[in-house]
Amino acid sequence: MLERNEMYIARTLFKNKVLASDGQSFESFFTSVMIKSNHNFEQVKPYGDIGDRKNDGFDKTVGEYFQVYAPENIDKSATISNDVKKLKDDFQGLYDHWNDLCPIKKFNFVINDKYKGVPPEVHTTLLELSQNYPDIQFNICGANTLEDICMSLDENSIIEIVGCIVNPSMQLDFSALTDVINFLMNTQECNKRAEELQVADFNEKIAFNNLNDEIASLLKAASYQVGILETFFRRNSEFAKSDIQKRITECYFTAAKSIDKTEEHYSDLVFFKMHEDLCPKGTNAIKNAALVLISYYFELCDIFERPIKEENINDPS
Repeated sequence: MLERNEMYIARTLFKNKVLASDGQSFESFFTSVMIKSNHNFEQVKPYGDIGDRKNDGFDKTVGEYFQVYAPENIDKSATISNDVKKLKDDFQGLYDHWNDLCPIKKFNFVINDKYKGVPPEVHTTLLELSQNYPDIQFNICGANTLEDICMSLDENSIIEIVGCIVNPSMQLDFSALTDVINFLMNTQECNKRAEELQVADFNEKIAFNNLNDEIASLLKAASYQVGILETFFRRNSEFAKSDIQKRITECYFTAAKSIDKTEEHYSDLVFFKMHEDLCPKGTNAIKNAALVLISYYFELCDIFERPIKEENINDPS
Protein backbone atom coordinates (compact mmCIF):
# COMPACT_ATOMS: atom_id res chain seq x y z
CA MET A 1 0.00 0.00 0.00
CA LEU A 2 1.43 3.37 -1.02
CA GLU A 3 1.97 5.93 1.71
CA ARG A 4 0.29 9.34 1.51
CA ASN A 5 3.34 11.12 0.10
CA GLU A 6 3.92 8.34 -2.41
CA MET A 7 0.28 8.50 -3.50
CA TYR A 8 0.60 12.23 -4.18
CA ILE A 9 3.68 11.60 -6.29
CA ALA A 10 1.92 8.78 -8.15
CA ARG A 11 -1.07 11.04 -8.90
CA THR A 12 1.22 13.80 -10.17
CA LEU A 13 3.10 11.35 -12.40
CA PHE A 14 -0.24 10.06 -13.69
CA LYS A 15 -1.43 13.59 -14.47
CA ASN A 16 1.77 14.38 -16.35
CA LYS A 17 1.25 11.33 -18.54
CA VAL A 18 -2.33 12.38 -19.27
CA LEU A 19 -1.30 15.95 -20.14
CA ALA A 20 1.47 14.70 -22.44
CA SER A 21 -0.70 12.15 -24.26
CA ASP A 22 -2.73 12.65 -27.44
CA GLY A 23 -4.16 10.26 -29.97
CA GLN A 24 -2.60 6.81 -30.00
CA SER A 25 -0.29 7.50 -27.07
CA PHE A 26 -3.29 8.19 -24.82
CA GLU A 27 -5.11 5.11 -26.09
CA SER A 28 -2.06 3.00 -25.23
CA PHE A 29 -1.91 4.61 -21.78
CA PHE A 30 -5.63 3.97 -21.24
CA THR A 31 -5.17 0.33 -22.27
CA SER A 32 -2.34 -0.12 -19.75
CA VAL A 33 -4.67 1.05 -16.97
CA MET A 34 -7.58 -1.14 -18.06
CA ILE A 35 -5.49 -4.29 -18.40
CA LYS A 36 -4.37 -3.86 -14.79
CA SER A 37 -7.83 -3.02 -13.47
CA ASN A 38 -9.90 -5.65 -15.30
CA HIS A 39 -8.51 -9.07 -16.18
CA ASN A 40 -11.40 -9.57 -18.62
CA PHE A 41 -10.55 -6.43 -20.60
CA GLU A 42 -9.48 -7.21 -24.16
CA GLN A 43 -7.74 -4.69 -26.39
CA VAL A 44 -8.88 -4.61 -30.01
CA LYS A 45 -6.01 -3.68 -32.28
CA PRO A 46 -6.69 -2.14 -35.70
CA TYR A 47 -6.11 -4.60 -38.52
CA GLY A 48 -5.59 -3.63 -42.14
CA ASP A 49 -8.43 -1.83 -43.88
CA ILE A 50 -11.06 -2.92 -41.36
CA GLY A 51 -9.42 -1.13 -38.42
CA ASP A 52 -10.84 -1.97 -34.98
CA ARG A 53 -14.47 -1.58 -36.07
CA LYS A 54 -14.93 1.29 -33.58
CA ASN A 55 -13.96 -0.89 -30.62
CA ASP A 56 -10.89 0.16 -28.62
CA GLY A 57 -11.43 -2.53 -26.01
CA PHE A 58 -14.18 -4.50 -24.33
CA ASP A 59 -15.16 -6.94 -21.61
CA LYS A 60 -17.23 -9.55 -23.41
CA THR A 61 -18.26 -11.21 -20.13
CA VAL A 62 -20.51 -8.25 -19.29
CA GLY A 63 -20.93 -6.58 -22.69
CA GLU A 64 -18.95 -3.46 -21.76
CA TYR A 65 -17.25 -1.51 -24.56
CA PHE A 66 -14.78 1.38 -24.67
CA GLN A 67 -14.10 3.97 -27.36
CA VAL A 68 -11.12 6.26 -26.78
CA TYR A 69 -10.73 9.83 -28.02
CA ALA A 70 -7.79 12.13 -27.26
CA PRO A 71 -7.92 15.51 -29.04
CA GLU A 72 -4.92 17.83 -28.88
CA ASN A 73 -7.00 20.80 -27.70
CA ILE A 74 -10.37 20.10 -26.13
CA ASP A 75 -11.10 23.84 -25.69
CA LYS A 76 -11.50 24.66 -29.39
CA SER A 77 -15.05 24.91 -30.71
CA ALA A 78 -14.05 22.90 -33.77
CA THR A 79 -12.75 20.19 -31.48
CA ILE A 80 -16.04 20.09 -29.56
CA SER A 81 -17.92 19.59 -32.83
CA ASN A 82 -15.54 16.77 -33.66
CA ASP A 83 -16.13 15.29 -30.19
CA VAL A 84 -19.86 15.07 -30.82
CA LYS A 85 -19.49 13.73 -34.35
CA LYS A 86 -16.94 11.14 -33.27
CA LEU A 87 -19.11 10.02 -30.37
CA LYS A 88 -22.11 9.45 -32.65
CA ASP A 89 -20.11 7.82 -35.44
CA ASP A 90 -18.12 5.61 -33.09
CA PHE A 91 -21.16 4.31 -31.28
CA GLN A 92 -23.10 3.64 -34.47
CA GLY A 93 -20.12 1.84 -36.00
CA LEU A 94 -19.64 -0.18 -32.83
CA TYR A 95 -23.32 -1.10 -32.70
CA ASP A 96 -23.39 -2.17 -36.35
CA HIS A 97 -20.30 -4.37 -36.11
CA TRP A 98 -20.44 -5.82 -32.60
CA ASN A 99 -23.93 -5.83 -31.10
CA ASP A 100 -25.07 -9.01 -32.88
CA LEU A 101 -21.89 -10.84 -31.84
CA CYS A 102 -21.78 -9.64 -28.22
CA PRO A 103 -24.74 -7.43 -27.17
CA ILE A 104 -23.73 -4.01 -25.90
CA LYS A 105 -24.79 -3.49 -22.31
CA LYS A 106 -22.51 -0.60 -21.44
CA PHE A 107 -20.76 1.96 -23.67
CA ASN A 108 -17.91 4.12 -22.32
CA PHE A 109 -16.75 7.15 -24.26
CA VAL A 110 -13.21 7.66 -22.94
CA ILE A 111 -12.02 11.21 -23.62
CA ASN A 112 -8.77 12.82 -22.61
CA ASP A 113 -10.15 16.12 -21.39
CA LYS A 114 -6.77 16.83 -19.72
CA TYR A 115 -8.60 17.63 -16.47
CA LYS A 116 -10.45 20.56 -18.08
CA GLY A 117 -13.85 18.89 -18.02
CA VAL A 118 -15.92 17.34 -20.81
CA PRO A 119 -17.91 19.83 -22.96
CA PRO A 120 -21.69 19.86 -22.29
CA GLU A 121 -22.37 18.92 -25.92
CA VAL A 122 -20.80 15.53 -25.29
CA HIS A 123 -23.01 14.95 -22.25
CA THR A 124 -26.19 15.91 -24.12
CA THR A 125 -25.24 13.65 -27.03
CA LEU A 126 -24.86 10.71 -24.65
CA LEU A 127 -28.27 11.49 -23.16
CA GLU A 128 -29.79 11.44 -26.65
CA LEU A 129 -28.16 8.08 -27.36
CA SER A 130 -29.46 6.69 -24.08
CA GLN A 131 -32.99 7.67 -25.11
CA ASN A 132 -32.57 5.94 -28.47
CA TYR A 133 -31.01 2.85 -26.89
CA PRO A 134 -32.66 2.52 -23.46
CA ASP A 135 -31.20 -0.95 -22.83
CA ILE A 136 -27.63 0.35 -23.00
CA GLN A 137 -25.85 2.27 -20.23
CA PHE A 138 -23.83 5.22 -21.58
CA ASN A 139 -20.93 6.72 -19.62
CA ILE A 140 -18.21 9.29 -20.03
CA CYS A 141 -14.73 8.50 -18.74
CA GLY A 142 -12.56 11.61 -18.43
CA ALA A 143 -9.08 12.01 -16.99
CA ASN A 144 -10.34 12.17 -13.40
CA THR A 145 -12.24 8.90 -13.76
CA LEU A 146 -9.26 7.15 -15.31
CA GLU A 147 -7.04 8.44 -12.50
CA ASP A 148 -9.44 7.05 -9.89
CA ILE A 149 -9.34 3.66 -11.59
CA CYS A 150 -5.54 3.66 -11.60
CA MET A 151 -5.17 4.80 -7.99
CA SER A 152 -7.51 2.06 -6.79
CA LEU A 153 -5.04 -0.58 -7.97
CA ASP A 154 -2.39 -2.31 -5.91
CA GLU A 155 1.00 -0.69 -5.41
CA ASN A 156 2.87 -2.74 -8.01
CA SER A 157 0.27 -2.07 -10.69
CA ILE A 158 0.35 1.69 -10.03
CA ILE A 159 4.14 1.71 -10.30
CA GLU A 160 4.04 -0.25 -13.56
CA ILE A 161 1.68 2.37 -15.00
CA VAL A 162 3.23 5.63 -13.76
CA GLY A 163 6.84 4.50 -13.20
CA CYS A 164 9.07 4.21 -10.14
CA ILE A 165 8.03 6.42 -7.24
CA VAL A 166 11.02 8.13 -5.67
CA ASN A 167 11.33 8.19 -1.89
CA PRO A 168 13.21 10.63 0.38
CA SER A 169 15.17 7.73 1.91
CA MET A 170 17.68 7.45 -0.90
CA GLN A 171 21.24 6.29 -1.42
CA LEU A 172 23.05 7.72 -4.42
CA ASP A 173 25.08 5.42 -6.63
CA PHE A 174 28.02 6.99 -8.48
CA SER A 175 27.57 4.88 -11.60
CA ALA A 176 23.89 5.87 -11.78
CA LEU A 177 24.85 9.53 -11.50
CA THR A 178 27.31 9.08 -14.36
CA ASP A 179 24.61 7.43 -16.48
CA VAL A 180 22.25 10.35 -15.95
CA ILE A 181 24.90 12.97 -16.69
CA ASN A 182 26.03 11.15 -19.84
CA PHE A 183 22.41 10.92 -20.96
CA LEU A 184 21.90 14.61 -20.25
CA MET A 185 25.04 15.65 -22.12
CA ASN A 186 24.11 13.61 -25.16
CA THR A 187 20.46 14.62 -25.50
CA GLN A 188 19.89 18.20 -24.35
CA GLU A 189 20.43 21.34 -26.39
CA CYS A 190 21.74 24.37 -24.52
CA ASN A 191 20.88 28.03 -24.96
CA LYS A 192 21.19 29.33 -21.38
CA ARG A 193 24.37 31.14 -20.35
CA ALA A 194 26.06 29.98 -17.17
CA GLU A 195 26.47 33.54 -15.86
CA GLU A 196 22.67 33.89 -15.72
CA LEU A 197 22.50 31.26 -13.00
CA GLN A 198 22.07 32.63 -9.50
CA VAL A 199 22.04 31.32 -5.95
CA ALA A 200 18.75 31.40 -4.00
CA ASP A 201 17.70 30.40 -0.50
CA PHE A 202 16.58 26.75 -0.61
CA ASN A 203 13.53 26.85 1.67
CA GLU A 204 12.45 30.27 0.49
CA LYS A 205 12.56 29.10 -3.10
CA ILE A 206 10.48 26.00 -2.31
CA ALA A 207 7.80 28.19 -0.73
CA PHE A 208 7.92 30.81 -3.49
CA ASN A 209 7.33 28.15 -6.16
CA ASN A 210 4.51 26.63 -4.11
CA LEU A 211 6.06 23.18 -4.33
CA ASN A 212 4.22 20.46 -2.43
CA ASP A 213 5.59 19.12 0.86
CA GLU A 214 6.36 15.76 -0.78
CA ILE A 215 8.54 17.43 -3.39
CA ALA A 216 10.17 19.61 -0.73
CA SER A 217 11.10 16.42 1.15
CA LEU A 218 12.57 14.89 -2.01
CA LEU A 219 14.64 17.98 -2.77
CA LYS A 220 15.95 18.25 0.79
CA ALA A 221 16.80 14.56 1.03
CA ALA A 222 18.58 14.74 -2.33
CA SER A 223 20.55 17.78 -1.18
CA TYR A 224 22.23 15.60 1.46
CA GLN A 225 23.66 13.43 -1.32
CA VAL A 226 25.42 16.15 -3.32
CA GLY A 227 28.83 15.03 -2.07
CA ILE A 228 28.94 12.36 -4.79
CA LEU A 229 27.98 14.97 -7.37
CA GLU A 230 30.79 17.24 -6.18
CA THR A 231 33.19 14.29 -6.45
CA PHE A 232 32.09 13.91 -10.03
CA PHE A 233 32.80 17.60 -10.66
CA ARG A 234 36.27 17.33 -9.11
CA ARG A 235 37.11 14.50 -11.50
CA ASN A 236 36.04 16.52 -14.53
CA SER A 237 36.82 19.90 -16.06
CA GLU A 238 35.24 23.25 -15.22
CA PHE A 239 33.93 23.28 -18.78
CA ALA A 240 32.02 20.04 -18.11
CA LYS A 241 30.53 21.48 -14.93
CA SER A 242 29.48 24.66 -16.73
CA ASP A 243 27.97 22.68 -19.58
CA ILE A 244 25.94 20.55 -17.19
CA GLN A 245 24.57 23.75 -15.64
CA LYS A 246 23.43 24.95 -19.04
CA ARG A 247 21.86 21.62 -19.95
CA ILE A 248 20.01 21.26 -16.65
CA THR A 249 18.61 24.76 -17.11
CA GLU A 250 17.50 23.98 -20.64
CA CYS A 251 15.88 20.78 -19.41
CA TYR A 252 13.92 22.83 -16.88
CA PHE A 253 12.72 25.36 -19.45
CA THR A 254 11.66 22.58 -21.81
CA ALA A 255 9.61 20.95 -19.05
CA ALA A 256 8.11 24.30 -17.99
CA LYS A 257 6.99 25.10 -21.53
CA SER A 258 5.32 21.70 -21.88
CA ILE A 259 2.88 22.39 -19.01
CA ASP A 260 0.09 24.96 -19.13
CA LYS A 261 0.75 27.54 -16.40
CA THR A 262 -2.93 27.53 -15.52
CA GLU A 263 -2.76 23.88 -14.44
CA GLU A 264 -3.32 23.24 -10.77
CA HIS A 265 -0.02 22.37 -9.02
CA TYR A 266 1.87 23.69 -12.06
CA SER A 267 5.29 23.69 -10.35
CA ASP A 268 4.82 20.13 -9.10
CA LEU A 269 3.98 18.98 -12.62
CA VAL A 270 7.05 20.74 -14.03
CA PHE A 271 9.25 19.18 -11.36
CA PHE A 272 8.19 15.64 -12.21
CA LYS A 273 8.28 16.30 -15.97
CA MET A 274 11.87 17.50 -15.64
CA HIS A 275 12.71 14.54 -13.41
CA GLU A 276 11.24 12.11 -15.93
CA ASP A 277 13.07 13.75 -18.82
CA LEU A 278 16.38 13.33 -16.99
CA CYS A 279 15.98 9.58 -16.54
CA PRO A 280 17.35 7.42 -19.38
CA LYS A 281 16.11 4.37 -17.45
CA GLY A 282 13.32 3.90 -14.96
CA THR A 283 15.36 2.38 -12.14
CA ASN A 284 15.32 3.79 -8.63
CA ALA A 285 19.08 4.39 -8.78
CA ILE A 286 18.72 6.52 -11.92
CA LYS A 287 15.77 8.44 -10.50
CA ASN A 288 17.66 9.17 -7.28
CA ALA A 289 20.64 10.45 -9.25
CA ALA A 290 18.40 12.73 -11.32
CA LEU A 291 16.89 14.07 -8.10
CA VAL A 292 20.30 15.00 -6.76
CA LEU A 293 21.06 16.94 -9.94
CA ILE A 294 17.76 18.80 -9.73
CA SER A 295 18.26 19.55 -6.04
CA TYR A 296 21.81 20.82 -6.58
CA TYR A 297 20.84 23.18 -9.37
CA PHE A 298 17.57 24.12 -7.71
CA GLU A 299 19.65 25.74 -4.99
CA LEU A 300 22.52 27.05 -7.11
CA CYS A 301 21.05 27.68 -10.55
CA ASP A 302 18.19 29.33 -12.35
CA ILE A 303 15.70 26.47 -12.39
CA PHE A 304 12.28 27.32 -11.03
CA GLU A 305 11.37 30.88 -10.14
CA ARG A 306 13.64 32.89 -7.86
CA PRO A 307 11.99 34.73 -4.95
CA ILE A 308 11.74 38.47 -5.55
CA LYS A 309 14.15 40.21 -3.23
CA GLU A 310 12.73 43.15 -1.29
CA GLU A 311 15.53 45.45 -2.39
CA ASN A 312 14.54 44.84 -6.04
CA ILE A 313 10.87 45.66 -5.51
CA ASN A 314 11.51 49.37 -5.07
CA ASP A 315 14.31 49.51 -7.61
CA PRO A 316 13.08 51.85 -10.39
CA SER A 317 15.45 50.25 -12.83
